[in-house]
Amino acid sequence: MKLSSKARYGLKACLALAENYNENQPLALPVFAEKAGVTEAYMEQIVILLKKADIVESVRGAGGGYYLKKSPKDIKVGLVLRALEDGLEFIDCINTPCEGGEECKARRVWNKIYKSMNLVLDSLTLDDLLHDQKRYIYLDHSATTAVDEEVLSKMLPYFYEKAGNASSQHGMGRDAEVAVDRARKQVADAIGAKSNEIYFTSGGSESDNWALKGIAHAYKSKGKHLITSEFEHPAVLNTMKQLEAEGFEVSYLHTNPQGYVSADELESIIRPDTILVSVMYANNEIGTIQPIEELAKVAHAHGAFFHTDAVQALGHVPVNVQEMNIDMLSCSAHKFHGPRGVGFLYAKRGIPLTSIIEGGAQERGKRGGTENVPGIAAMAAALKEACANMDENTKKVTALRDKLIDGISKIPHCALNGAWEPRLPGNVNFCFEGIEGESLLLLLDAKGISASSGSACTSGSLDPSHVLLAIGRPHEVAHGSLRLTICEDNTEEEIDYILAELPPIVDYLRNMSPVWKDLMSGKRQFTL
Repeated sequence: MKLSSKARYGLKACLALAENYNENQPLALPVFAEKAGVTEAYMEQIVILLKKADIVESVRGAGGGYYLKKSPKDIKVGLVLRALEDGLEFIDCINTPCEGGEECKARRVWNKIYKSMNLVLDSLTLDDLLHDQKRYIYLDHSATTAVDEEVLSKMLPYFYEKAGNASSQHGMGRDAEVAVDRARKQVADAIGAKSNEIYFTSGGSESDNWALKGIAHAYKSKGKHLITSEFEHPAVLNTMKQLEAEGFEVSYLHTNPQGYVSADELESIIRPDTILVSVMYANNEIGTIQPIEELAKVAHAHGAFFHTDAVQALGHVPVNVQEMNIDMLSCSAHKFHGPRGVGFLYAKRGIPLTSIIEGGAQERGKRGGTENVPGIAAMAAALKEACANMDENTKKVTALRDKLIDGISKIPHCALNGAWEPRLPGNVNFCFEGIEGESLLLLLDAKGISASSGSACTSGSLDPSHVLLAIGRPHEVAHGSLRLTICEDNTEEEIDYILAELPPIVDYLRNMSPVWKDLMSGKRQFTL
């Protein structure tokens, strides 16, 4: 779609009038024509359309001119553009039946684009544009975090000054090897492990794949039964599906409405041929922290290994693999202000991991490929800093989280997903009845608020969150979820801004929703 010149210059004219709104006199046409960059004659044509749409009014005579009939806060950008365009449809068939009576296979895409465009245009006011009120508040830290400046400084030398390969025998290579060894010890110390139990990877997904496939292939002669939960990260669930296709049997622990799995249920389904139990430490969507020690105890009592995906937990809550009796643990650096593309797998000494990446003899012959020295050094530095400041950060982030939960809870017909405690310090996840999470994200983004509606790894999916379905949310309610994840860099002022902007956005979307109308009329029953 390409806007006409009338729409583009007309919006500029309205912004000029918005600047003049609080003055006690109209604005002369030559003045805002010049500001818009068009001739007076052309601006007169534009003003006629704006007057017809009841956006602009005029005063004749000396000292006359034009003014906005409403406050800039009450005039939507969409209203202005529709007054100046014949329509905002970017293709002719958006609002007309398909030729031949058949539904165009691409129509779904066109309608989605059209709907998203209108949502944004109708969420922004002239005042928003005039004062650039769009703030940039990042509340999607569970998806990824920014690299800490001090961590970045630890990383940069290994791109140029010390750019050696850790497998090379010359001086720069030995320097790189020293950096990798130092990082391995720092990581091990942070989780209560030994250096030779740490294997560097490309991130959490690779670590999960390695742990699950490694155990499955190494111990299949003992048994082919695996256990996980129904709300794991896709890196675990999809790996389990692959193993099922190879002939392994997988049992799935249920999740209660509060977002927890039960050690009692694990006890009831574990078998003599169970070789591995894998349950995530903290859920990536709803932030609930699982009873890891209890689960590991049950697994070990039956001779099975215990693995946990700790990607969301590490750096935010205490983790000690020895005290918790964890056999394997997966981690990704970019969840605690380290760089993307690097992580590690902890595997307790004695576990015979099979290689899933063949190549050289790196990582003690278990993972081929040149080590990511800058990333490894930075990850270790980030984890060390996160652990050192954990108590202070937890106190601050938890207070912001609780304020956000308390404020959002005041919106009618919404509900917190997962229990309030035990929960990751920075996780807030709500469902809102009668709206779609996708539309909610669009309008929040228009206000400068970055959030998500579930896992970043499944953001392209049109299906509702499997996590929310697992805790019992109905299909239509699970579509209306919002995840806000906080870190220590966020402020109370940002939380206040979100709590001011979110309720009117929810109201706006509900007023457009046929589902909400059915709920309010009693045709459908509220579930929240």
